This record gives sequence, C-alpha cells and structure tokens, in this order.
Amino acid sequence: MKHLFRNKQINENSFYSSLNIQSPTLQQTKGLEIVYLMNIVPYLENISTLLTFIFVSRKCFHSVKRLKINPFYSCKLTNTKERIKSLKKEIQYFVGIETFLCDSEMIEKLTTEQIDKIKRFNLYGKVIYTAPNLIQIASKITYFSFYVDLDVQIPIQKMVNLKKLLIDMNGNTEMVFFTEYIIEIFAQLQSFQFFHSLVIECNGIELKKIISILNKFEWNKIRVIIKCFDLREEHITWLNELKINNRIISCYSNELKSSFVKLLVLPLYDASNTLTISNDVLQYRNLLSILNLYWLVRLDCFEISSLQCPACRVDLSIANSLQEFNLTNTHYLQPSCFILPTSLKTITFTDCSNITLPNLASIHLSSFSIKNCSTVQSLFLPSTLTFLEIRNTPLKASLNLELIQLKQLSIVQCSSLESIIVPSSIQTICVYWCDSLTTIEKIFQTTVNKLDLFHCMRLKPLALPITVSQLYISFCQNSLINNITQLTNLTSPLY
Repeated sequence: MKHLFRNKQINENSFYSSLNIQSPTLQQTKGLEIVYLMNIVPYLENISTLLTFIFVSRKCFHSVKRLKINPFYSCKLTNTKERIKSLKKEIQYFVGIETFLCDSEMIEKLTTEQIDKIKRFNLYGKVIYTAPNLIQIASKITYFSFYVDLDVQIPIQKMVNLKKLLIDMNGNTEMVFFTEYIIEIFAQLQSFQFFHSLVIECNGIELKKIISILNKFEWNKIRVIIKCFDLREEHITWLNELKINNRIISCYSNELKSSFVKLLVLPLYDASNTLTISNDVLQYRNLLSILNLYWLVRLDCFEISSLQCPACRVDLSIANSLQEFNLTNTHYLQPSCFILPTSLKTITFTDCSNITLPNLASIHLSSFSIKNCSTVQSLFLPSTLTFLEIRNTPLKASLNLELIQLKQLSIVQCSSLESIIVPSSIQTICVYWCDSLTTIEKIFQTTVNKLDLFHCMRLKPLALPITVSQLYISFCQNSLINNITQLTNLTSPLY
C-alpha cells in the first residue's frame, strides 16, 4: 500500500494529494498560470475586453492561446448565477478549450449548441441525482463522481471515454441490491480503453464488503484507491484480504494504536517507499524503526484540522533512509523543534507556523520549498542548495544567497523583502508580487539564463549579463533593464 493515514483533501477535485516542489513559475512555459485566468473571466464582457487582456503582454497572449482546460476548477464564485455566467463566457471566448470542467448543476444550464462545442467533460462535485442531459454528454465524460444510491441512475455503459471514477459509498453498502449494483459498475470499467483510476470513499465498517467485491475482478491496469474514514483495530484484518496489485489505502480518520506498526507495512517497501501520516504520528516511538526497517525515502505529514497543537520536539535525525520530507497544514502554539536527518535532499513546508529547524544548515539539501508559512524569522540555508522556493512567507528585508550554490530561485508574495543578493551560480530567477523589492544585487556578475519579474513596482533599473536568453517583465517600472540593447542572446523578450 502506497499511503497510510492520509488526511482528507480540502479540494475534492483531486484523488490524492501530492506535494509538487517544482514551482509553476519555473516551468518552461510562456503563459500565465491557469489559476490567474479565473480572476479574469468575470470581467470579460465582450470580445473587445478579451483582446485588451490578450495584448497586455505576450505572456497573456500565450496563456489564452494555449488554454485547453477552462479555469473553472479554481473559481471561487459561490453565486450559482455568476458561476453559470462565467462558464458560458469560457465556452464563448476561450475557443481552444477541449476539456470542460464543471459540475452537474452547471451542465443543466448549457444549451445543446454549447455542449456540442466541447470534446470532453470533467464533472466535479459528487452527483446526487440524475441530471436530465447527463446521458447526452455521457460519451464525452472523462472524470465522474457520485454518491451510491439506487435512485441515482448512472449511464455508466455510455461513458466509454471515462478515465477516472470516484464512488462515495455514502453508508449505503447495506442497501438492497448493493452488491449487484456495484458489480455491474466494476464489470463495465474493465472494458473501458482509457480508464485508469478508481477511487472509493467508505467507512471502516464497510471495508469487508467492498474488498470482497473488488477481489472478484482483475485490476492490473487500473489503480484502485480506497479512502477510508473511521478505521478501527477490528477492521485491520479485512485489509489483509485486499489482493489488488495497484492499490492505495488512505485513512482520513482512525483510532489505531498498536496496529500502526503492523498495518501491512511490507507493501510500502514494494511500492514507492513513501509513508503518509498525520503529524501526531511523528510522536510515535515506533516511527523511526518503521522508517529505517523498510528504508522509506519519503515522509509526508499532514494535519486533518487547522487547530493549533501543543509545542513539541520531533527528532528524526537517525532516519538515515529519508531523502524527502514534506510537512503540510501544521500549526503549533509555541515554537516546535524539528531535527531532521542529514540524508535529506528535498524539504517542503506548506501552511505551517511556529516551526524551528536548528540543523537545517548542516543538511546537504538540493531543494527547499516553503509556502504560506508564518513566524519565520530567518533561514539558515545550506550551501549545497540548488533550488529555493519561497511563497507568501515573511522574510527579513534582505535575503543574502551569495554563498549558496543556487541555480533556481522562485520568490512569490514576500511583501517585506527589499533586496536580494544572488550567487554567481544562479541560472533562473523568478520574482512575483514582491512590492517592496528594490534591488537584485550582483546579478550582473552571474551567468543567469532566465529572468521572470511580475508586479515588482519598486524595483530599480538592472544591468543584466549577456547570458540572459529569456526575459519576462510585466507590471514593473518602465525601462527597468538599462542595457537591453547589449543582450544579444535574447530569444523570448517579454517586457
């Protein structure tokens, strides 16, 4: 089993969480991140306003031209009328859209002409009733989710292009004809050419029946993910009956104590050498023996709630197998000390507070990412670091990276940052929404290849080395680059 003790996702649009330490701002793309486009859609009143946006910069142009999936999944509009209005605009103005993301409520509001323009549908939000035009789009659906209920008639036979399916058992495993109902769905999935992921949400008490049905089928080309709530000691033996090769068991809530160590740990080694736990398990004395015994290389820690926890001391220094450590949504009342193993290569902190890392400078890290973290006073970064990402995290006014072997730097929404001193090794610099930033020092002494600056209004003019080949500048002061005519290697200047 790849993941144990996983916490419930805030975003229901994904099957399971994965922490991607690669910053979107460092990807080789000429467009804006799609998440920004969802803020633009409500203001598009006609083709003229769309053209105005497109010609703000080449980056805006490419973001619209290359858009294949509408930005609905990031939309925060709660008013149904406004959401429908935005969806219709997305169909009208973003003509390159191939996959349309929406929920079943929105589908009912689309006309036949609008539906015909779309090649594929990803329906998010669990279906609780059969929408009138669900059959009409069934063959175009690639992602679908629903609650188990005999009153919900799902045209599963017509969903021939389905790739992912989420089924919420909804506590209905004891209903009449449940077994026949689920077997019919599972049998149909086996025949779909593109289908690859089945997600089942259930309670611990429902595991026995679900596993017995799963074992009736071969799932060699299909990943089966069981998201389990309220897993107890008496349910553990049922997991031993799970004979599916491509399986992931994740626990959103559990009352396990003694079974934590013996909960089918061996398959962890056979899978991805990854363990995912809630952060309170960091206090278990047996955790270190599990990490070392099965040579786990990655540890992901999550907190189910957003409540603050008592201060603690976590010592993982002897877990020498670990190469990657990710901590998410973890907040402490008082500063809490994390002593990490020196074997780590990658560390990611997301939405955390009151965490201290006394031995960070002695770890031979290559990648360090910190996002939306508060109470960070200073960072003593190791000199081996090649990738650094800091997002929406308070920093001191000056960030001196001169003695670090950094190649890629991404800084987003650090409002207190006034100056950066970059090392000679730097290759890529991306700085977004740093309104107080005035200087990037020693950049002329580097061999930087890519510079991406967005909304840094106070940044003073820069002299760049001739090695710069990619230059992207938006919403900064005019004439920011004072030696632009000398940059003869530019292949994609956007400013």
